[in-house]
Amino acid sequence: MPKQKVQKIDWSKECQDAFETTKEILGKAVLLHHPRSDAVTSLTVDALNKAIGSQLEQRHGRLWVPTAFFSRKLSEAEQKYSAFDRELLASYAAVKHFRHFLEGRPFTIFTDHKPLTTVLSSHIDRSPRQTRHLSFISEFTSDIRHIKGKFNVVADALSRINSVGKDDQHKECINFEKLAPAQEASDEMASYHTATMGLVLKDIDIGPSTLLCDISMEKSRPVLPTSWTRSIFNKIQGLSHSGIKPTQKAIAQRFVWNGMKLDIRRWCKECPDCQASKVHRHTPSPLVERQLPSDRFRSLHVDLVGPLPESHGMTYLFTIIDRYTRWSEAIPLPDAHASTCVSALLHHWVARFGVPEDIVSDRGRQFTSNL
Repeated sequence: MPKQKVQKIDWSKECQDAFETTKEILGKAVLLHHPRSDAVTSLTVDALNKAIGSQLEQRHGRLWVPTAFFSRKLSEAEQKYSAFDRELLASYAAVKHFRHFLEGRPFTIFTDHKPLTTVLSSHIDRSPRQTRHLSFISEFTSDIRHIKGKFNVVADALSRINSVGKDDQHKECINFEKLAPAQEASDEMASYHTATMGLVLKDIDIGPSTLLCDISMEKSRPVLPTSWTRSIFNKIQGLSHSGIKPTQKAIAQRFVWNGMKLDIRRWCKECPDCQASKVHRHTPSPLVERQLPSDRFRSLHVDLVGPLPESHGMTYLFTIIDRYTRWSEAIPLPDAHASTCVSALLHHWVARFGVPEDIVSDRGRQFTSNL
């Protein structure tokens, strides 16, 4: 191999100053200390709307030194907890995270939420979740004390850590300042004020313009004009291709438009990735031994494919396969009604090959109706 050319580094005064500054910053950074079995131990916890945090400390001599830190983001359901339940969750999660160190060791939990300090000794009614959390904590300690918020610095900082979630991703990829002019240019916005959809509409200020939103739910949902619906669907549905109902739920939590569920259902059925990742939950029927046909066109297999993107007014394919010869045909249909399927079978197959002795299908509604 050819030798690489050695490059000389010009170590200037700016480089030396930056190096010294870096060493100084690293020297002042908080260092974790090795735990000691004979030291007094405490666990400081805190919770906010989005995250929980805790600090495990020990007293070495006359100083309290950090041993470990823990924080995590709250789930969407946990973010809806009351302040008491979030603080209780912070204590429960911290004890559970450090249980390998706290088990069999006396320690104190410090919290800036004063009602939590008396919860183990009170006899108030508790929810099943509160009972589980308190029961777990009581297996390790019953010493819960109050600390003023201004002294609960580390745990408070850990519970304020920002993390990018799905909601933040949606905010970055959707320009609401461009959506507002699109609403103003759309004639359909006026119909939402008279529609019986159970919406509570309000104009919300977005920069110099306003955005029409539904405020009937916990989060404000912008009303989308037709020109925006497909692009919003593609952005949200493209995250996972999770199917019709999960996509409907994800979009309905953030946006609203007339006929939203029907549009999402149709677009999901047209999406190849959704169809490829679809989870089938049909109960499998027992296998039936069928005799081989003795002649051609006596036994058929039929099925429907679609809905497909419309072409010349057709959105479905009616497929027919002869069991004996494997001769197959696909007949385009405008819809999937039973009468349309019967008409296609009579005009495109029976008229040419005669009436079959039996027809095998997946027992869809089109094939089991009384036509």
